[in-house]
Amino acid sequence: MRGKYTLPFKFAFLMVAFYFVPRCIFATEEEAFTESVVIFNTICAKCHEAQCSGRLSFDDTLDASANHIVRYYNEASEKKWLQRELFVILNHMKEKCAYYPMAAPIPPQRVWSGEILEKMA
Repeated sequence: MRGKYTLPFKFAFLMVAFYFVPRCIFATEEEAFTESVVIFNTICAKCHEAQCSGRLSFDDTLDASANHIVRYYNEASEKKWLQRELFVILNHMKEKCAYYPMAAPIPPQRVWSGEILEKMA
């Protein structure tokens, strides 16, 4: 009889513990992805903006596209996480024919100044 209630109790305990984990633990990942979106929109989208078609999506893996990413954005050469995120954003643009959505508010004049972009990086 004792083991009958163990699983629901453990599950409830984990759910409560997860609820009280500070949100700042997850902020780093979100901020890193925002940085990747800014990099993509300011560097990669210059060429890839008009290529919005599912048929143009990379059929290759991330490893095959990493050379392309590093060739045009060398700063990503040692950052596998950045290569992965740029790959995800590129596929989003090609499949959805849209920029990747960002949680950042749009500037009043719709102009992304260097100062605003620096805060995101």
